Amino acid sequence: MTRWTIVLPAALAACTLAGIAAGAGESPALALRRAEARYASHVLVQRPDLATRLGLHAADDRLVPVTEPSLDRDRAELAALRAEISGLAFAKGSANDAVRLDSLRARVDREWRDLSEDRWRREPGIYLGLVRDGVLDVAEQPRVSPCERARRALLRLRSVPEVLRAAMVNLRATPGFDRERELERWTGAMFDLRTRVPEAAAACHDPARQADLVEADSLALAAATRFVEFLRDELDTTRTPVQPR
Repeated sequence: MTRWTIVLPAALAACTLAGIAAGAGESPALALRRAEARYASHVLVQRPDLATRLGLHAADDRLVPVTEPSLDRDRAELAALRAEISGLAFAKGSANDAVRLDSLRARVDREWRDLSEDRWRREPGIYLGLVRDGVLDVAEQPRVSPCERARRALLRLRSVPEVLRAAMVNLRATPGFDRERELERWTGAMFDLRTRVPEAAAACHDPARQADLVEADSLALAAATRFVEFLRDELDTTRTPVQPR
């Protein structure tokens, strides 16, 4: 069990039950708990793929498309969270809190960079983390029964067509990119979904669940094929790059 598996749900519950509010007299430790809870809430609702990687498994059966409204919302939420933690610091003797703060800041900053650099509108490869990794993270989870892994994977696979439809809208005006490299990466991702997902669920002997998984995998692969065709045939890689918004 990871530190985030323990800390984030506990912090979220603490903030909900106690109604913690920001204030001039708030201790750094309390402010950190509130910020951790705020980020946990964000990823559970808006970025379940990231929540899974943090050990927050309540959203393991979902993927959320990235859209124009979601980009604006996430940018606002993360800007506020960065401002909230910018002034936090811990004195000697608070090593654990300092490590937690560094970890939180790194995660927030990483997501913020993707938004501030406009990667969701500029780089087809960023969607690999959402689609391929988002599915494989639950299909290959340790310490989870094969049939439960299959259930989580098939539900995420069912979200893939919508995720990739939104991606195509976002990327319509993308500046130039390395088409051959992206096609190679996405071809590899399709191979992973075609082979690794069934392998991970092979030990589940529920025929109905296996049939549902095969159907969901086929629909996700069909969507990925359309996405590859979009990258290959529809996007203009000769546009002059523009500065991120």
